[in-house]
Order: sequence, then C-alpha cells, then structure tokens
Amino acid sequence: MSILSVEYSANATFSLPAVAYDLLNRQVIRLAAEFAHKGGFTALPYRVRAANRQRDRLSIA
Repeated sequence: MSILSVEYSANATFSLPAVAYDLLNRQVIRLAAEFAHKGGFTALPYRVRAANRQRDRLSIA
C-alpha cells in the first residue's frame, strides 16, 4: 500500500463524518423551522377538521 492511498484513506475517514454531520445538521434545522411554521404531527389534521367544520357550517346556513 502506498503512502498516498493511506493518506487518502485517512482523509476520507475524517471528511465523511464531517460531511454527514453537516448534512444532518441542515436537515434538523430545516425540520425545526418547518415544525415551527406548520405545527406538529396533530396540527395538520386539526386544521383540516376545523376547515371542514367551518365549511359545513357555512353550507348549512
């Protein structure tokens, strides 16, 4: 094994976790912003049910 291949392996060993961490960190930040803007798991079904109730009340009146 040449010195260059050992050096490339070492660089990859240090670089890949850093890239993976950065990508996961970006994903977590995006998901946190989406959660804050749109709400949690139950917020969307609640909004749909509330909109349906409002629509039903308007159609009855």
